[in-house]
Formats: sequence, C-alpha cells, structure tokens
Amino acid sequence: MNHDQHARLRAVLQRQREARHRLFDIQGQTINALRGALDAVSRTQDEMAKLFHADNDADDVVNDNGSA
Repeated sequence: MNHDQHARLRAVLQRQREARHRLFDIQGQTINALRGALDAVSRTQDEMAKLFHADNDADDVVNDNGSA
C-alpha cells in the first residue's frame, strides 16, 4: 500500500468512526425520547384510572341519592 492509499484509508476510517459516534448519539437520544414517551403514557393511564374511579364514585352518589 502506498502513502496515498494509506492516507485515503485513514481518512475513510476516520469518517467511519465519526459516523459511528453520531449513530450512537442518535440512538441514545432516541432511547431517552422513548423513555420519556413511555413515562408520559404511564402517567396518562394513571390519570385516566383516577378519572374512571371518580366517575364511578359520582355515579354511586347519584344512584344513592336518586339525583345529582
């Protein structure tokens, strides 16, 4: 391998390393975003459960009293 080929190979390998680092950074950001989204879904489900129970409690009061 001559000097020019060796220099080109080093440049290609450097670009490959840089691309790999960018890919890992993007994957890390994606994982963090997905964790945030899953946390939001969990909180939403918790709030929906609270709303469901509050609706049931309101129905019980209405049924016990005959009207709201």
